[in-house]
Amino acid sequence: IEAGCPECSGEAGQGHIGYWLKDELTPPSVMKHEEGVVGACRGPEEHSAACRFYISMTAAPSLDGATTLFGKVTTGLDVARKI
Repeated sequence: IEAGCPECSGEAGQGHIGYWLKDELTPPSVMKHEEGVVGACRGPEEHSAACRFYISMTAAPSLDGATTLFGKVTTGLDVARKI
């Protein structure tokens, strides 16, 4: 699930907030992509995250260590599944 684009386009590089956030890549030893993990969407370039975020609905080991993870849905994941 992806959200947070102010222009509601979801396009990479579009609908940003006028600046980009520095990457804070989360090492897999700290947190991995598993169901319910919340992370910052970014483009292929360094420091390209802004206001878009995602909730991982399944394990995604290919993304481990490549994005900034900052939370995890611990209750209500059934609601996210309905989205």
